[in-house]
Amino acid sequence: MSPLEAVIRSAEQTAGPRPHFLTDPDSDRLLAMVLALAGQLTTVYERLDTVTEVLARHGLLDLAELDDFEPGPETSRRRMEWDEAFVRRLLRVLTYELESAKAEPRPGV
Repeated sequence: MSPLEAVIRSAEQTAGPRPHFLTDPDSDRLLAMVLALAGQLTTVYERLDTVTEVLARHGLLDLAELDDFEPGPETSRRRMEWDEAFVRRLLRVLTYELESAKAEPRPGV
């Protein structure tokens, strides 16, 4: 089964009413998103760990060098750009709601 097929099957199996664990439905939705993100992060970690192990076994990677690695300015800049874009995507809904709230006229003002 391909990863895409797994996602499709997962979405099909979760059809129906959402269970509520918290008093606020928005909190439930946020919790679901955080748990989904944590699941994806776990998958990425395991994959990276596998790649690291395979490369080290074949002598293509020195684990000590990997542990001691300090990124240079260009690598740091590139990583910071990726981090910022990721956070913007992650918080996109909240940013949109804040901007919408600012644009709406407030009563009595």
